[in-house]
Amino acid sequence: MTTAVACLGPNCHIADLDTIAKMDRICDDLGVDTIEIANAVATCMETGKIQWGDADAALALLNEIDEGTEFGNLLGDGCEAVGKSLGCKRIPVVKHQAISGYDPRNTKGTGITYATSPMGADHTAGLTMGRAFDDCGRAAQAYVSNKLQVAMAFADSMMCIFAFAHAVPGIPLLAELMAALYGGDSDISRVATIGVKTLLTERTFNKLAGMTTEDDRLPGFFYRERSATTGSRFDINDYELEVLFDF
Repeated sequence: MTTAVACLGPNCHIADLDTIAKMDRICDDLGVDTIEIANAVATCMETGKIQWGDADAALALLNEIDEGTEFGNLLGDGCEAVGKSLGCKRIPVVKHQAISGYDPRNTKGTGITYATSPMGADHTAGLTMGRAFDDCGRAAQAYVSNKLQVAMAFADSMMCIFAFAHAVPGIPLLAELMAALYGGDSDISRVATIGVKTLLTERTFNKLAGMTTEDDRLPGFFYRERSATTGSRFDINDYELEVLFDF
Protein backbone atom coordinates (compact mmCIF):
# COMPACT_ATOMS: atom_id res chain seq x y z
CA MET A 1 0.00 0.00 0.00
CA THR A 2 2.87 2.40 0.75
CA THR A 3 4.27 2.11 -2.76
CA ALA A 4 0.76 2.43 -4.21
CA VAL A 5 0.29 5.76 -2.42
CA ALA A 6 3.76 6.94 -3.50
CA CYS A 7 3.27 6.03 -7.15
CA LEU A 8 -0.34 7.17 -7.50
CA GLY A 9 0.30 10.26 -5.37
CA PRO A 10 3.55 12.26 -5.34
CA ASN A 11 5.01 10.43 -8.34
CA CYS A 12 2.10 11.88 -10.33
CA HIS A 13 2.15 15.18 -8.37
CA ILE A 14 -1.24 14.27 -6.89
CA ALA A 15 -1.78 15.26 -3.26
CA ASP A 16 -5.52 14.60 -2.82
CA LEU A 17 -5.75 11.49 -0.62
CA ASP A 18 -9.39 10.83 -1.54
CA THR A 19 -8.49 10.63 -5.23
CA ILE A 20 -5.51 8.39 -4.48
CA ALA A 21 -7.78 6.10 -2.45
CA LYS A 22 -10.33 5.99 -5.29
CA MET A 23 -7.65 5.08 -7.83
CA ASP A 24 -6.26 2.43 -5.53
CA ARG A 25 -9.76 0.96 -5.08
CA ILE A 26 -10.34 0.86 -8.83
CA CYS A 27 -7.07 -1.02 -9.32
CA ASP A 28 -7.99 -3.47 -6.56
CA ASP A 29 -11.46 -4.06 -7.99
CA LEU A 30 -10.07 -4.64 -11.49
CA GLY A 31 -7.21 -6.82 -10.27
CA VAL A 32 -4.46 -4.69 -11.83
CA ASP A 33 -1.20 -3.76 -10.12
CA THR A 34 -1.20 -0.28 -8.60
CA ILE A 35 2.51 0.29 -9.22
CA GLU A 36 2.23 -0.70 -12.88
CA ILE A 37 -0.88 1.40 -13.51
CA ALA A 38 0.45 4.39 -11.56
CA ASN A 39 3.58 4.40 -13.70
CA ALA A 40 1.43 4.14 -16.80
CA VAL A 41 -0.55 7.19 -15.65
CA ALA A 42 2.71 9.06 -14.95
CA THR A 43 3.86 8.16 -18.46
CA CYS A 44 0.67 9.74 -19.79
CA MET A 45 1.64 12.88 -17.88
CA GLU A 46 5.22 12.71 -19.10
CA THR A 47 4.05 12.69 -22.73
CA GLY A 48 1.40 15.40 -22.25
CA LYS A 49 -1.66 13.22 -22.73
CA ILE A 50 -2.81 14.62 -19.38
CA GLN A 51 -1.20 17.26 -17.19
CA TRP A 52 1.00 16.56 -14.19
CA GLY A 53 -1.02 16.66 -10.99
CA ASP A 54 -4.41 16.52 -12.73
CA ALA A 55 -6.16 14.18 -10.30
CA ASP A 56 -9.50 14.20 -12.15
CA ALA A 57 -7.83 13.30 -15.46
CA ALA A 58 -5.85 10.50 -13.79
CA LEU A 59 -9.02 9.11 -12.24
CA ALA A 60 -10.75 9.31 -15.61
CA LEU A 61 -7.95 7.25 -17.17
CA LEU A 62 -8.44 4.49 -14.61
CA ASN A 63 -12.18 4.55 -15.27
CA GLU A 64 -11.36 3.89 -18.93
CA ILE A 65 -9.83 0.56 -17.88
CA ASP A 66 -13.09 -0.30 -16.18
CA GLU A 67 -15.11 0.82 -19.21
CA GLY A 68 -12.94 -1.15 -21.63
CA THR A 69 -12.17 1.71 -23.98
CA GLU A 70 -9.39 1.33 -26.53
CA PHE A 71 -6.98 3.39 -24.45
CA GLY A 72 -8.24 1.80 -21.24
CA ASN A 73 -7.25 -1.60 -22.59
CA LEU A 74 -3.83 -0.22 -23.49
CA LEU A 75 -3.47 1.26 -20.01
CA GLY A 76 -4.32 -2.13 -18.55
CA ASP A 77 -1.33 -3.56 -20.44
CA GLY A 78 0.96 -1.50 -18.22
CA CYS A 79 3.57 1.21 -18.27
CA GLU A 80 5.81 -0.09 -21.05
CA ALA A 81 2.92 -0.60 -23.46
CA VAL A 82 1.61 2.90 -22.79
CA GLY A 83 5.06 4.46 -23.03
CA LYS A 84 5.84 2.86 -26.37
CA SER A 85 2.41 3.76 -27.76
CA LEU A 86 2.79 7.41 -26.75
CA GLY A 87 6.43 7.66 -27.85
CA CYS A 88 7.77 8.27 -24.34
CA LYS A 89 11.56 8.48 -24.10
CA ARG A 90 11.72 7.82 -20.34
CA ILE A 91 9.91 4.57 -19.54
CA PRO A 92 10.66 3.40 -15.96
CA VAL A 93 10.65 -0.38 -16.43
CA VAL A 94 13.11 -3.25 -16.11
CA LYS A 95 12.35 -6.56 -17.81
CA HIS A 96 8.97 -5.01 -18.77
CA GLN A 97 8.01 -4.38 -15.12
CA ALA A 98 7.50 -0.86 -13.75
CA ILE A 99 9.59 0.31 -10.82
CA SER A 100 8.02 1.15 -7.47
CA GLY A 101 8.18 4.36 -5.45
CA TYR A 102 11.87 4.16 -4.53
CA ASP A 103 14.18 6.19 -6.77
CA PRO A 104 17.20 4.01 -7.68
CA ARG A 105 19.42 7.09 -7.80
CA ASN A 106 18.82 7.73 -4.11
CA THR A 107 18.65 4.16 -2.83
CA LYS A 108 21.22 2.56 -5.10
CA GLY A 109 21.10 -0.90 -3.58
CA THR A 110 17.42 -1.01 -4.52
CA GLY A 111 18.43 0.16 -7.99
CA ILE A 112 20.75 -2.84 -8.23
CA THR A 113 17.87 -5.05 -7.16
CA TYR A 114 15.60 -3.47 -9.79
CA ALA A 115 18.22 -4.10 -12.47
CA THR A 116 19.25 -7.64 -11.60
CA SER A 117 16.19 -9.27 -10.04
CA PRO A 118 15.06 -12.15 -12.28
CA MET A 119 11.50 -10.82 -12.02
CA GLY A 120 12.27 -7.28 -13.15
CA ALA A 121 11.96 -4.06 -11.16
CA ASP A 122 10.68 -5.72 -7.99
CA HIS A 123 11.38 -3.79 -4.78
CA THR A 124 10.25 -6.74 -2.65
CA ALA A 125 13.16 -8.76 -4.05
CA GLY A 126 15.66 -6.72 -2.03
CA LEU A 127 14.73 -3.27 -0.76
CA THR A 128 17.68 -1.34 0.70
CA MET A 129 16.66 1.72 2.67
CA GLY A 130 17.96 3.67 5.65
CA ARG A 131 21.29 4.89 6.94
CA ALA A 132 22.49 1.33 7.52
CA PHE A 133 22.69 0.96 3.73
CA ASP A 134 24.36 4.32 2.95
CA ASP A 135 21.59 5.06 0.49
CA CYS A 136 23.04 7.80 -1.69
CA GLY A 137 26.58 6.42 -1.76
CA ARG A 138 28.09 3.46 -3.59
CA ALA A 139 29.69 1.71 -0.63
CA ALA A 140 28.70 -1.97 -0.40
CA GLN A 141 25.48 -1.44 -2.35
CA ALA A 142 26.00 -4.54 -4.51
CA TYR A 143 26.83 -6.62 -1.44
CA VAL A 144 23.67 -5.51 0.36
CA SER A 145 21.47 -6.12 -2.69
CA ASN A 146 22.97 -9.58 -3.15
CA LYS A 147 22.38 -10.60 0.46
CA LEU A 148 18.83 -9.24 0.54
CA GLN A 149 17.92 -10.86 -2.77
CA VAL A 150 19.13 -14.20 -1.43
CA ALA A 151 17.13 -13.70 1.77
CA MET A 152 13.96 -12.66 -0.08
CA ALA A 153 14.23 -15.56 -2.55
CA PHE A 154 14.51 -17.88 0.44
CA ALA A 155 11.56 -16.19 2.16
CA ASP A 156 9.39 -16.40 -0.96
CA SER A 157 10.20 -20.11 -1.17
CA MET A 158 8.91 -20.65 2.36
CA MET A 159 6.20 -18.10 3.18
CA CYS A 160 5.03 -14.50 2.79
CA ILE A 161 7.93 -12.10 3.37
CA PHE A 162 5.92 -10.23 6.00
CA ALA A 163 5.52 -13.45 7.96
CA PHE A 164 9.16 -14.28 7.33
CA ALA A 165 10.27 -11.10 9.11
CA HIS A 166 8.87 -12.60 12.31
CA ALA A 167 10.19 -16.08 11.54
CA VAL A 168 13.87 -15.10 11.29
CA PRO A 169 14.64 -16.03 14.93
CA GLY A 170 13.18 -19.45 14.24
CA ILE A 171 15.26 -20.32 11.15
CA PRO A 172 16.91 -23.28 12.95
CA LEU A 173 13.40 -24.61 13.52
CA LEU A 174 12.70 -24.28 9.78
CA ALA A 175 15.72 -26.51 9.17
CA GLU A 176 14.24 -29.10 11.52
CA LEU A 177 10.85 -28.88 9.79
CA MET A 178 12.49 -29.39 6.38
CA ALA A 179 14.36 -32.42 7.66
CA ALA A 180 11.16 -33.85 9.10
CA LEU A 181 9.33 -33.40 5.79
CA TYR A 182 12.06 -34.30 3.29
CA GLY A 183 14.54 -36.31 5.36
CA GLY A 184 18.23 -35.66 5.80
CA ASP A 185 20.01 -33.48 8.33
CA SER A 186 18.45 -30.46 10.00
CA ASP A 187 21.46 -28.33 9.02
CA ILE A 188 20.97 -24.55 8.96
CA SER A 189 23.26 -24.30 5.91
CA ARG A 190 20.75 -26.45 4.03
CA VAL A 191 18.16 -23.75 4.56
CA ALA A 192 20.52 -20.88 3.81
CA THR A 193 21.34 -22.17 0.34
CA ILE A 194 17.69 -22.21 -0.80
CA GLY A 195 17.82 -18.53 -1.71
CA VAL A 196 20.99 -18.96 -3.77
CA LYS A 197 19.63 -22.00 -5.60
CA THR A 198 16.34 -20.20 -6.29
CA LEU A 199 18.01 -17.14 -7.79
CA LEU A 200 20.35 -19.20 -9.97
CA THR A 201 17.43 -21.30 -11.20
CA GLU A 202 15.40 -18.20 -12.05
CA ARG A 203 18.34 -16.62 -13.87
CA THR A 204 18.91 -19.81 -15.84
CA PHE A 205 15.25 -19.74 -16.88
CA ASN A 206 15.63 -16.12 -18.04
CA LYS A 207 18.72 -16.99 -20.05
CA LEU A 208 16.93 -19.88 -21.75
CA ALA A 209 14.04 -17.49 -22.48
CA GLY A 210 16.44 -15.22 -24.36
CA MET A 211 17.41 -12.61 -21.79
CA THR A 212 20.98 -11.33 -21.67
CA THR A 213 23.08 -9.09 -19.44
CA GLU A 214 21.54 -6.12 -21.26
CA ASP A 215 18.26 -6.94 -19.53
CA ASP A 216 19.98 -6.47 -16.15
CA ARG A 217 20.13 -2.70 -16.54
CA LEU A 218 18.09 0.30 -15.51
CA PRO A 219 16.61 2.65 -18.11
CA GLY A 220 19.28 5.03 -19.36
CA PHE A 221 17.85 8.22 -17.87
CA PHE A 222 18.62 7.01 -14.35
CA TYR A 223 22.31 7.00 -15.30
CA ARG A 224 22.21 10.33 -17.14
CA GLU A 225 19.82 12.51 -15.12
CA ARG A 226 20.38 13.57 -11.53
CA SER A 227 17.75 13.26 -8.82
CA ALA A 228 16.06 16.59 -8.20
CA THR A 229 16.13 15.80 -4.47
CA THR A 230 19.74 14.77 -3.90
CA GLY A 231 21.59 15.46 -7.14
CA SER A 232 22.63 11.80 -7.25
CA ARG A 233 22.71 9.56 -10.31
CA PHE A 234 22.70 5.77 -10.54
CA ASP A 235 26.43 5.22 -10.93
CA ILE A 236 26.75 1.47 -10.38
CA ASN A 237 28.83 0.19 -13.28
CA ASP A 238 28.01 -2.73 -15.57
CA TYR A 239 30.72 -4.97 -14.12
CA GLU A 240 29.23 -4.74 -10.62
CA LEU A 241 25.87 -5.79 -12.00
CA GLU A 242 27.28 -8.62 -14.10
CA VAL A 243 29.17 -10.30 -11.23
CA LEU A 244 26.46 -9.82 -8.61
CA PHE A 245 25.43 -13.47 -8.67
CA ASP A 246 28.89 -15.03 -9.03
CA PHE A 247 28.45 -16.72 -5.66
